[in-house]
Amino acid sequence: MRSFEAAFDGGDSSPEYLSLLESIHADFTAGRRPVARPRRVIEDSWQRSLRSGLHPDIDELPSPGSSPTGDTDHGPTAEAATLMSLLPLLQRQLDTLLADDHTLLVLADASARVVWRGGSRSMRRLADSLHFAPGSDWSEKTVGTNGIGTTLTSSTPVHVHGPEHFCLNQHPWSCAGAPVTDPRSRRVIGVIDLSYRTADAHSSAIVVATSLARQAELELREIHRQSLADLAATAAARSVTSGAWVAVDRWGWVAAAKGFTLPHRITLPEKINGPLVVDRVGAVEPVPVTGGWLLVPCTGSSAGRSEVEVTLRGSRCEVLVGVPDGTWSHTLTGRRAAVISALAGRPDGLSARELALEVYGDEGSRIAVRTVVHRIRQEISGLVDTRPYRLADTVTVRR
Repeated sequence: MRSFEAAFDGGDSSPEYLSLLESIHADFTAGRRPVARPRRVIEDSWQRSLRSGLHPDIDELPSPGSSPTGDTDHGPTAEAATLMSLLPLLQRQLDTLLADDHTLLVLADASARVVWRGGSRSMRRLADSLHFAPGSDWSEKTVGTNGIGTTLTSSTPVHVHGPEHFCLNQHPWSCAGAPVTDPRSRRVIGVIDLSYRTADAHSSAIVVATSLARQAELELREIHRQSLADLAATAAARSVTSGAWVAVDRWGWVAAAKGFTLPHRITLPEKINGPLVVDRVGAVEPVPVTGGWLLVPCTGSSAGRSEVEVTLRGSRCEVLVGVPDGTWSHTLTGRRAAVISALAGRPDGLSARELALEVYGDEGSRIAVRTVVHRIRQEISGLVDTRPYRLADTVTVRR
């Protein structure tokens, strides 16, 4: 369940409250101590806007199709296509709202670029005055605090009301945005935003936006479930071998498997051009099928033992996995990278207690460190051995 905070209480915001917000904004942007503290999500965004060099009274916003650097748009992204596929669902939910003269529904991709908007002619005309139109960049670094860019930056639903916008020319607007996560990639692919004139705004806008995002995610989950079922049927029909095989989609979700017990998802390289190494399976030959891949264990020279090369780069760990006919890479960050770095410094291995002390600074975190190691072993086979925890003999470490 996502947490969110309405910008104000009640069915409408009073002129007195808007006046207070204006005073807070004026004091903050002038470097004075504000008469009251802005909401935390707004204050954090204002600080980011100041650090990025934005000025609150900018006159010109980027025109549709351009980026902050002046580059032109290079066409719709895969994220935009996925968002657009959800449009019929969203329009059914908002038919009544969009028919009035008060609501603007906007879809933006993960880069904060507007991909679609819907609403009355008068609302679209008002939005045009801000270049709030398909193709426009509404990231925080470009236009400051807003329902799209701030939602993407904070990865949580955000309600921005009137003078809570960093730029003055957006103060007549009230916007509520909620992020949409694709369950297939587990990445945020965009934002559903509801925008109003401040006089027409209501506190439930953030509730509606969050509900729409949730429904969109459930729709994507159902589409994914059906696609995996189709892939399983296709793979079973295409498999002419009596041996083992695994059917996976492009994100690594396992649709079906014969001869292997696997987790729901395995790690695959972004581009598959030949034989590769898969955790718990080994070296495989990928056969393209509709909706994904049929992974068949390699025979002959391609089935040789995989080699793993680890490059430590500060807080990141680059892992290169190779078989005789090809290689693929994977990046570990956070605790997973810290575990690999700790093991690289102790080739003889570490106990769970010792590894927890290295990674967390607390030997009592043994359960947490075991969980991290388990996830690493699920992601990349041939990297970490156990009892004690250590890097496998085939791993080469570079610093």
